[in-house]
Amino acid sequence: MKLLIMLLLGYLVYRVFFQPMLQAPNPPQRPEKDLDDNDYTDYEEVD
Repeated sequence: MKLLIMLLLGYLVYRVFFQPMLQAPNPPQRPEKDLDDNDYTDYEEVD
């Protein structure tokens, strides 16, 4: 049972923390200021 619980916890942590970084258009290595600027430019490009 402990193995199943650990697998479920690991899967939840992976879904919450790692998948959003993979889906983000910008790599997580950039500073926060660049991320904010790119968010605004993304909205402008959509319009």
